[in-house]
This record gives sequence, structure tokens and C-alpha cells, in this order.
Amino acid sequence: MMLSFCVPVHCVPGEYLVAGTCTKCSVGTYKDSAGNEACDMCTGDFTTPGNGSTSAQDCSVGRYW
Repeated sequence: MMLSFCVPVHCVPGEYLVAGTCTKCSVGTYKDSAGNEACDMCTGDFTTPGNGSTSAQDCSVGRYW
């Protein structure tokens, strides 16, 4: 008989938990702390240059239309 143990998932900054898997924050969002919480949205007409941003300072790139 094989026992399986659940290992708690704890996502790094720039990632959040989706269905048990850490996923990079989308463009336009960031997360500056470790944990499973959702990513924060950039304010105003600002966005991030890519996925997985870890700081509000990454929200310095204007939106591209």
C-alpha cells in the first residue's frame, strides 16, 4: 500500500494559485509577495511588459493599442 502526502503549494512572487498549480500573473497584473492570493491589477492606463511581474513598478509601460 502506497501512501501519498499532500504538499502545500506556496507560490512565489509573480505567481498565484490556479487549480493547485502556481501560474504566472497575466500581463497588466503583478504580485510582490509569496502566497496563493490573486495578482493585483495595474492602475490607470498602465500595464506590465509581460507575464509574471513581481512589482507595481513593473506597471510603467503604457497600454499598446
